[in-house]
Amino acid sequence: MEEKPMKACAPLDGVKVVDFGWIAVDPYGMKYLGDWGATVVRIESHTHPDIMRLCSPYKGGVTDLNKSVWAAQTNNSKLGVSLNLRKARGKEIAWKLVQWADVVTSGYAAGVMDRWGFGYDEVVKVKPDIV
Repeated sequence: MEEKPMKACAPLDGVKVVDFGWIAVDPYGMKYLGDWGATVVRIESHTHPDIMRLCSPYKGGVTDLNKSVWAAQTNNSKLGVSLNLRKARGKEIAWKLVQWADVVTSGYAAGVMDRWGFGYDEVVKVKPDIV
């Protein structure tokens, strides 16, 4: 009988995370979930980029939101999407991601997610088992 190679299994395979991260703590934390196998989708905005994307060093010495070493370090195990949560289409896409997710995280100051309409009280109405 032919032996099949073993498939590597990460402990968080199958866990789906929407990362509304901001600055350093949340993006780093969700990077670890991605490193351990979770599917992490980071939501960012080009109209209000994460401050750390503006920090050097930059690949090739070229200042660019997508060339920040920090962004590369904290997002390499994630998928990403840029959404404007002040616009209806941005919110629509974000809600689809929330419905898909098992976990929603935020690194914003208290009240920001509520003002966008994505506070816990609203999210749990759409996804009762959300973490």
